Amino acid sequence: MSEDGFGARIRVAADRGDLTRAQAPLVVRSLLTAGIDTTVHGPAACLYAFARHPEQRQRLWE
Repeated sequence: MSEDGFGARIRVAADRGDLTRAQAPLVVRSLLTAGIDTTVHGPAACLYAFARHPEQRQRLWE
């Protein structure tokens, strides 16, 4: 684990008492979920838009 990553910072915050031990995993899960959602939905939205507007897809390839 990186000592300066989000996980380490969340652990330090829990150790300081800024977060409870119960809150720390929830914060990590929230960050991971947000990253997964945008990674999946962003490209899917682009593919959908290009399928609906093939002329725009063509402009991209020109």
